[in-house]
Amino acid sequence: MKAELVLVGKRVDMAPQAHRRTLVVFIYATLTALMAALFLADRWRTTGYYLVIATFLVNRLFLGGYNFGGLIKPFSGKPPQRSEAPPFLLLALRVYRPG
Repeated sequence: MKAELVLVGKRVDMAPQAHRRTLVVFIYATLTALMAALFLADRWRTTGYYLVIATFLVNRLFLGGYNFGGLIKPFSGKPPQRSEAPPFLLLALRVYRPG
Protein backbone atom coordinates (compact mmCIF):
# COMPACT_ATOMS: atom_id res chain seq x y z
CA MET A 1 0.00 0.00 0.00
CA LYS A 2 1.20 3.50 -0.72
CA ALA A 3 1.91 5.44 2.45
CA GLU A 4 0.69 8.83 1.23
CA LEU A 5 -1.94 10.38 -0.98
CA VAL A 6 -1.73 13.83 -2.55
CA LEU A 7 -5.03 15.73 -2.33
CA VAL A 8 -5.16 19.30 -3.67
CA GLY A 9 -1.39 19.60 -3.40
CA LYS A 10 -1.29 18.47 0.24
CA ARG A 11 0.27 15.15 1.22
CA VAL A 12 -1.89 13.00 3.48
CA ASP A 13 -0.30 10.09 5.37
CA MET A 14 -2.42 7.00 4.69
CA ALA A 15 -0.48 4.59 6.92
CA PRO A 16 -2.85 4.87 9.93
CA GLN A 17 -5.99 2.77 9.56
CA ALA A 18 -8.14 5.68 10.77
CA HIS A 19 -7.03 7.81 7.80
CA ARG A 20 -7.89 5.05 5.33
CA ARG A 21 -11.31 4.53 6.91
CA THR A 22 -11.96 8.27 6.81
CA LEU A 23 -11.10 8.32 3.10
CA VAL A 24 -13.49 5.43 2.36
CA VAL A 25 -16.31 7.07 4.35
CA PHE A 26 -15.69 10.36 2.52
CA ILE A 27 -15.77 8.61 -0.87
CA TYR A 28 -19.02 6.77 -0.04
CA ALA A 29 -20.64 9.93 1.33
CA THR A 30 -19.66 11.91 -1.77
CA LEU A 31 -20.99 9.23 -4.13
CA THR A 32 -24.22 9.00 -2.11
CA ALA A 33 -24.72 12.77 -2.29
CA LEU A 34 -23.97 12.68 -6.02
CA MET A 35 -26.49 9.87 -6.51
CA ALA A 36 -29.19 11.81 -4.66
CA ALA A 37 -28.50 15.05 -6.55
CA LEU A 38 -28.51 13.34 -9.95
CA PHE A 39 -31.68 11.41 -9.10
CA LEU A 40 -33.46 14.62 -8.16
CA ALA A 41 -32.21 16.31 -11.34
CA ASP A 42 -33.78 13.95 -13.87
CA ARG A 43 -34.31 10.53 -12.28
CA TRP A 44 -30.99 9.31 -13.79
CA ARG A 45 -32.30 9.41 -17.36
CA THR A 46 -29.22 11.18 -18.70
CA THR A 47 -27.19 11.92 -15.57
CA GLY A 48 -26.90 8.24 -14.66
CA TYR A 49 -24.06 7.92 -17.14
CA TYR A 50 -22.15 10.64 -15.31
CA LEU A 51 -22.60 8.73 -12.06
CA VAL A 52 -21.06 5.59 -13.58
CA ILE A 53 -18.13 7.60 -14.97
CA ALA A 54 -17.60 9.29 -11.59
CA THR A 55 -17.57 5.90 -9.86
CA PHE A 56 -14.94 4.56 -12.28
CA LEU A 57 -12.80 7.66 -11.80
CA VAL A 58 -12.95 7.43 -8.01
CA ASN A 59 -12.03 3.75 -8.20
CA ARG A 60 -9.09 4.45 -10.49
CA LEU A 61 -7.73 7.59 -8.85
CA PHE A 62 -8.14 6.86 -5.15
CA LEU A 63 -8.64 3.16 -4.59
CA GLY A 64 -6.56 1.67 -7.37
CA GLY A 65 -9.16 -0.78 -8.58
CA TYR A 66 -7.93 -2.87 -11.46
CA ASN A 67 -5.52 -0.21 -12.69
CA PHE A 68 -1.93 0.76 -11.98
CA GLY A 69 -1.89 3.23 -9.11
CA GLY A 70 -4.09 4.09 -6.19
CA LEU A 71 -3.74 3.00 -2.59
CA ILE A 72 -4.44 -0.71 -2.98
CA LYS A 73 -1.67 -3.05 -4.03
CA PRO A 74 -2.30 -6.49 -5.58
CA PHE A 75 -2.83 -9.34 -3.13
CA SER A 76 0.03 -11.38 -4.57
CA GLY A 77 2.56 -8.60 -3.99
CA LYS A 78 3.36 -8.58 -7.70
CA PRO A 79 2.43 -5.66 -9.96
CA PRO A 80 -0.51 -6.29 -12.33
CA GLN A 81 0.49 -7.71 -15.68
CA ARG A 82 -0.24 -5.68 -18.75
CA SER A 83 -2.36 -7.48 -21.28
CA GLU A 84 -0.68 -8.07 -24.62
CA ALA A 85 -3.93 -9.17 -26.23
CA PRO A 86 -5.25 -7.04 -29.10
CA PRO A 87 -8.17 -4.72 -28.41
CA PHE A 88 -11.57 -6.37 -28.68
CA LEU A 89 -12.75 -3.89 -31.31
CA LEU A 90 -9.93 -4.87 -33.66
CA LEU A 91 -10.76 -8.54 -33.19
CA ALA A 92 -14.47 -7.90 -33.78
CA LEU A 93 -13.73 -5.98 -36.97
CA ARG A 94 -11.17 -8.61 -38.04
CA VAL A 95 -8.52 -6.02 -38.80
CA TYR A 96 -5.93 -7.36 -36.34
CA ARG A 97 -3.01 -9.18 -37.88
CA PRO A 98 -0.86 -11.09 -35.39
CA GLY A 99 2.90 -11.09 -35.70
